[in-house]
This record gives sequence, C-alpha cells and structure tokens, in this order.
Amino acid sequence: MVMLRFPRPRSSAAELDASLTSADISLSDPRPGCRLYLRTLLYVRGCAVALALIAVIGCNRDNPQAELEAAVQTLQDNLETKRAGAVLDQLAADFQAQSELDREWAKRTMTVLFLQNANVKVVALTRSSRITGETSGETDAQVVLTGGQGLLPEPASPHSVKPQWRRAGRQWRLARLDWE
Repeated sequence: MVMLRFPRPRSSAAELDASLTSADISLSDPRPGCRLYLRTLLYVRGCAVALALIAVIGCNRDNPQAELEAAVQTLQDNLETKRAGAVLDQLAADFQAQSELDREWAKRTMTVLFLQNANVKVVALTRSSRITGETSGETDAQVVLTGGQGLLPEPASPHSVKPQWRRAGRQWRLARLDWE
C-alpha cells in the first residue's frame, strides 16, 4: 500500500484568522496571506460603509416632484388598463370633478365606459406636472379618448385635462379634476 503525503500548510485558516486579529498586523506583515486578507477586509469594510451611507441618504431624501410624476404615471397606467378600483384608490376622499362631480360619479363613469366597451382607451398625448405648494401639485395634460362606439365623440380630439393633487404623507391623491 502506497501512501501519499502532502506537505502540511504553513498555517491553517483558523490560525491565520486568530493571528490576524492581533494589533501587530500591518500591510507589511510577511506572513503568507496576511496582506491579501487585510486588503480584502479593508475593501469589504469600506464598501459596506459606502453602501450604508447611500442607503441612508437615498431613503431619507424626499423627492415630491418624482413622487407626483409617479402618481400621475400610475393613474395613467390604471386608466389605460381599465383598473377602476386602483383609480378609485388614488382619489382623495373629497374628490371633485368639474366642481360638482364626486367619487361616486367617477366610479359609475368608469364602470359604464370600461364594462360596456372593452375598446375604450385613454391616451395621454402630453403631460407636465409641478409642485404648487408643500402638499399640493398639479398636472396639465392633453388626453384622447378613443373606441367608445357611440359613447364618445368618434373623431378623437384632444381634451385639456388639469388634475390637482394633494399629498398626504408620501401618497399623492387626486383631489380635483377639471377639463375643457
């Protein structure tokens, strides 16, 4: 029977870890692996600190303009995909359209348009949003309604729409909707 013997490593990983925790380690340490180990440790520690700072700075910074634009995009997506419940979730409790219509009107109108005709499309041609106060914002948009088969004017002409938004916490809610 032939037995092969391999040379024993100079130090085990446990011995290396134990030796590297002492205060006399430096980048000029001649022990094998010490220099690489310390550089890797310093790199990993530096990356962890940098990521933590980025996370803290990124999470704490409010960007109301970006949040408003995201709310407008969500509303457009919900309308285009006919998710009436999601649209209603974006409406403020005291929502008004044209100064006289309320949430119930919005619900009935979406139900009629979306259920009676699956081809109804709400397409935003242009839009721009801006913050008008600490908790308010507005959007100017040109929208076209198509595919109504008699429910909507067939030559699709753009309508000027002006949603007004109210911010509660980090959520933007549609408070008013006016159009021409």
